[in-house]
Amino acid sequence: MKVSDTPGGDSVVAYVITGNGRAEYEILPPLAKKYNGKKTLLFQKTPIPRKITGLKVLRSIKVVHKISGCTTYLVLLDREHFTDFKLKEVSSKIFGEYKIEGNNPYLITAHNFRIILVILGDKKCIEKNIAHLIFLEFNERIEPEKGAIRKFLRESKIKKRSKLIEIASKENLEIAFNSLVKALEMLE
Repeated sequence: MKVSDTPGGDSVVAYVITGNGRAEYEILPPLAKKYNGKKTLLFQKTPIPRKITGLKVLRSIKVVHKISGCTTYLVLLDREHFTDFKLKEVSSKIFGEYKIEGNNPYLITAHNFRIILVILGDKKCIEKNIAHLIFLEFNERIEPEKGAIRKFLRESKIKKRSKLIEIASKENLEIAFNSLVKALEMLE
């Protein structure tokens, strides 16, 4: 699967939206690449205002749909911005009628939209997934914090999170990023 930041092409299967943060821009492209296929995820960096975080990004789906015509969305959120109650409350306000299936990834269907919602991190954020991958790959425990991850990557000469994903085994990625991998498989 490819990740593109340029609209167009028949192979686009979903538009990617994040709740906040920039780590997803480094993590998703090399992870999706490990799952071969001819399909593309459209992941633009700027269409959603920075102030919209957490589940409120679901509001942007109707706007993005008007611009792009996409009906399938992959939404990535950090755990700190999510509860089941909030998901139901926000979905009800935005879509009125909707249906939720699954449990991370969640499949939300509303009107003509299909939304695959992935919650990253076990308590807070995606850094927990990255720290878990570092443990699986290098047997090194680090704090799931940006500074600790940057320090580890710099000292191990990997430097970037994207490079870590590129060199990691598929098996370890499936463990560390289980819900995201399942979502990619659903889209593929």
